[in-house]
Amino acid sequence: MPQEIFKEKSWNNFVSRDLAIIIPTKDRPLEIKRLLESISNLDSEVGRVIVVASGENILDVVMKFSDEIPVEHYFSEPGQIKQRNKGISLLNDSTKLVATIDDDALFYKNSISEIIKFWNSTKHDTAGVGFNIVNLPKHKHNFLK
Repeated sequence: MPQEIFKEKSWNNFVSRDLAIIIPTKDRPLEIKRLLESISNLDSEVGRVIVVASGENILDVVMKFSDEIPVEHYFSEPGQIKQRNKGISLLNDSTKLVATIDDDALFYKNSISEIIKFWNSTKHDTAGVGFNIVNLPKHKHNFLK
C-alpha cells in the first residue's frame, strides 16, 4: 500500500460512551442546569459527565440529573484550570476522548454523534480538535471603541 494512502486511512472506531465531558464551574447553578439538560437531551449517551465546582454548593442541581446521565460532582479549589485538571485526574483507561466545556455553553441534540463521527474520520495521529460555540449572543461592537 502506498504511504500516502496509508496516512489517509482512519484508524478510529470511537462510540459516544468513549467520551467524558468535564465541566468546571463556579457559582452558576442556572447555567449548569441548562447545560446538563442539553446533555440529557442528546441523541447519544456519553460515558461520563464530570462537574467540578467551586463556590456555591450545586450538588443538588447536578445530582437531579443522575437518573438521566452518568453525572458526577466534585468540589475543588477555585480556578478553571485547577478544576479542569482535577476532572482530568479522575479519568481512567475507559476514557478514550475528553471534552472540556464552559458551563454557559449548550449542546445541540446531535452534537455528540457529530463529534464522534468527526473523530472517526480523523487520521490516527490527531491529538485534539476544537469546535465552534454557536449558542452565544453575537458580540456587539461599540463604535467609540
